[in-house]
Amino acid sequence: MARVSPMDIYKLLPGLNCKECGEDTCMAFASALIERTKEVMDCPPFEKDEYREKGQKLLELMTPPVKEVILGTGERAVKIGGEEVMYRHELTFFNQTALAFDVDDAMSKEELEERVRYISKYTITRVGQDLRYDAIAIRSKTGDATKFGDAVMTVCENTDMPVILCSLDPDVLEVGAGIAAERRPLLYAATKDNWEKVVSIALDNGCPVVASAPGDIQALADLVALLEDNGIQDIVLDPGTNPTGDKFGETIDQLTMLRMLAIEEGAKPLGYPILGVPAVAWMVEEDPIRAGFLEASITAAQIMRFCSIVILHSPEVWSVLPNLTLRQNIFTDPRKPIKWTPASTRSASPTSRALL
Repeated sequence: MARVSPMDIYKLLPGLNCKECGEDTCMAFASALIERTKEVMDCPPFEKDEYREKGQKLLELMTPPVKEVILGTGERAVKIGGEEVMYRHELTFFNQTALAFDVDDAMSKEELEERVRYISKYTITRVGQDLRYDAIAIRSKTGDATKFGDAVMTVCENTDMPVILCSLDPDVLEVGAGIAAERRPLLYAATKDNWEKVVSIALDNGCPVVASAPGDIQALADLVALLEDNGIQDIVLDPGTNPTGDKFGETIDQLTMLRMLAIEEGAKPLGYPILGVPAVAWMVEEDPIRAGFLEASITAAQIMRFCSIVILHSPEVWSVLPNLTLRQNIFTDPRKPIKWTPASTRSASPTSRALL
């Protein structure tokens, strides 16, 4: 799929060079749209009837092959997806892979509160940038809607992070969605068996939805089409995560195929962010050290193979820090290498700086 050029954009701009957008010329504004430092509606003339049709065409042109989906609300809302290239050297990647950590409704209230506070407050500074976790996935381990609702309430009372509600039982999801509706939670997941009820819950509460069809890309595309036809606009794809052996290789192949089909082939039903679940490592490894190592390995592979969000179980620093660093390195502009100025230099006066 051909990349959009500044000239493609310029042809759809009013061409007034009015500077109302904050740029000196319409061509400069076109370049700013490419860099995503401006948005289409930052051009005030598009509000006028004579330019409205052009504005709509430009909005369609600027919609990336992988749609951007927003999880949560407020300052800690997370943008995932929104990419238009396979590899960052072609342009850059804009929305880094979100790291979500799980909790479950079998935990005691005290245990749940402690884990949520830790996940929510964790920050480490590297090369002048603060690295932190992005979301909390609440799993219905008990299958009890009341207990799940209590867990969702506890999480929402202790953090402003985005939440993912995890259950294949629509009755359980409905309780959680009703409690967390103001947070715009991600519903995990709609399947070929429950999608109608999940759609109803999502529309009632304004939630994005995970479409899940493990191991079957065609079934995933068909499920997405059903969700779209019934009014769901924000979708996340779950092609399944197999943690070991040849099945893991198949998982990585499918992730690559999904991204290629969306970007290079323009397959719109697959043009959504992808979710991975490295936490499945804990289903095949009983030893916590081996499980944490396997989870970290799967996470690294899924970050490098186009997952826009991953669900993890272990927040142990030794397991997560390598992937925080990997993510930081991948999701930087290759044209602008990471730079860091030592504190002593930053605080020095111009005269003293010249002497350093």
